[in-house]
Amino acid sequence: MLIDWTGEFDRWYDQLIERAEGGDRRSFEQLALVDAELGVLQELTAVPDADTPTLRRVHQSRRHQVWRVAHPFSPGTAIRLIVWFPPDRPGEVVLVLFGADKARMGDVFYDSVGPRADAAIESYLLRTRTEGDSDE
Repeated sequence: MLIDWTGEFDRWYDQLIERAEGGDRRSFEQLALVDAELGVLQELTAVPDADTPTLRRVHQSRRHQVWRVAHPFSPGTAIRLIVWFPPDRPGEVVLVLFGADKARMGDVFYDSVGPRADAAIESYLLRTRTEGDSDE
């Protein structure tokens, strides 16, 4: 599966890489978890059709069906990626909307997922439509 991501995720991921490369041990451990989660997405051959411990639908989302990607229990760390599978490109692309360490935020993280995801998806759709129009 091809992975695309938003500017918000790109900035968060770049900052995580920078901190890890700077010697921050916690960031290094978080980066390994993010990379493993991205690996799970890359290995998908189709949009999931059921929840698993790693991939689960986020019910707080309103307009679009989004999923969260999680890792096995790790004390003090709960990296979550929020992703969307564009329905017009099944099995072709997954969009990583944003990521966070839920361990520090708690359930408040999920309270904001719906509005943040909807805004990120709408922005992505606008950007891809604009890019598609300029190719013609």
